[in-house]
Amino acid sequence: MKKLFKWLLLLIVALAIGLTILLYNPHILKGPLERRLSELAGYSITLDGELEVNTGSVIQISAKNISVSSPDWARHDNIVAVGRLNLVLNTASIFKDIVLVETLEVDDLQINLETDDTGKGNWITANRSSSPPNKESSDSILVFNDIQVSDSTFRFLNGKKDIESVFNIESLSHHQQADGMLYTTLNGNLNNRLVEYTHTVGPYINLLNG
Repeated sequence: MKKLFKWLLLLIVALAIGLTILLYNPHILKGPLERRLSELAGYSITLDGELEVNTGSVIQISAKNISVSSPDWARHDNIVAVGRLNLVLNTASIFKDIVLVETLEVDDLQINLETDDTGKGNWITANRSSSPPNKESSDSILVFNDIQVSDSTFRFLNGKKDIESVFNIESLSHHQQADGMLYTTLNGNLNNRLVEYTHTVGPYINLLNG
C-alpha cells in the first residue's frame, strides 16, 4: 500500500510539474502541436511566432505567424497565413452542444484558395479521403460573442480559367450591443469594388439557448 501511495504521489507531482511547464512555457507545445495539426490537415502547418496559452474559466490562445502550406502545384505558397490570432474560449462550453467563443481577433489573415487545371482544390486533404457524413452525429455549434478582423485578404484562383478573385477586408466587427443583439459590420472591396455590409442577429441569449 505504501509503495502504491508513493508512486501515486510521484505521478501527481509529475503531472503538476508538467502542467506548470506547459502553462508558463507554451512554446514547448509548438513541435508536437505542429506535427499533430499537420497530420490532421495533410499539409504542413507552421507556428513561427509567439504562442501563449492561458487556462481557467476561459481558455485564451494567442499566436503569431501561423501558416498552412499549399501543395507543390499551387501558385501561392500558403493556403492560410495569419499574422496575429487571439482566441478566448469559454472553457465550460466545450463540453456542451453550443461552444461559446468569447473573443476572436485576427490581423493580417491571408486565405489563398485555388484549383488546378483539372478542378482539384488546394484545400483538399492530401493524405486522406473525406469520410461520408454521419447523419446520427450531432456536431457542436459555434457562437461568437465578439469578432474583430483587420487587414485580411481572401483569394480564389480558378485554375481552369486562370481567373483570380480577390476580396480584401479592411475591417470586420461582430459584437454584442446593449440590447443583446449581435451587430456585424464589414468594410472592404471585391476585385477593387467597394463592399459594405451590416447585419443584426439575436438576441444573444436566444443563440446560447439554441
